[in-house]
Amino acid sequence: MPPSVLVVDDNPAVRRAIRLLIESNTDWRICGEAEDGVKAIDQVKALAPSIVILDLAMPVMNGLAAARQISKISPGSILVMYTLFANEQLAKEAKAAGIQAVVSKGNGEDLLAFIRRSLPTPGRPAVKHSTDSRLSRSYALVLNSRGRSLVE
Repeated sequence: MPPSVLVVDDNPAVRRAIRLLIESNTDWRICGEAEDGVKAIDQVKALAPSIVILDLAMPVMNGLAAARQISKISPGSILVMYTLFANEQLAKEAKAAGIQAVVSKGNGEDLLAFIRRSLPTPGRPAVKHSTDSRLSRSYALVLNSRGRSLVE
């Protein structure tokens, strides 16, 4: 069964673009969409997605607050923040919230590449949430608008 993806962004055009990117380039299944963090949490409880792609700035509840709860209720899900506001401080906050990567919007190929590296493959388990900095440091990644790593 292909991985399932929940797309969370308050902008319907961004959600459609992410859906198109994923459906055109992978065999992953979009299991749902949400426009804010509260609805994302409800969707995670109902759908148990493999991957949750979160925006940072959303009404009702932002992506960081949602990630804190999602990482507790679905510790096996890969959480990726896809935002216009990627920077070193956000990377640290995201990591503390259980997010494995922060990727700048506009870097769709980098988004797909990170998720592909994070999914389990034969002989390699999925990346899990970790509070051990030695483990989490190996997969924390922030990309600036040029796709360069800001934090690893």
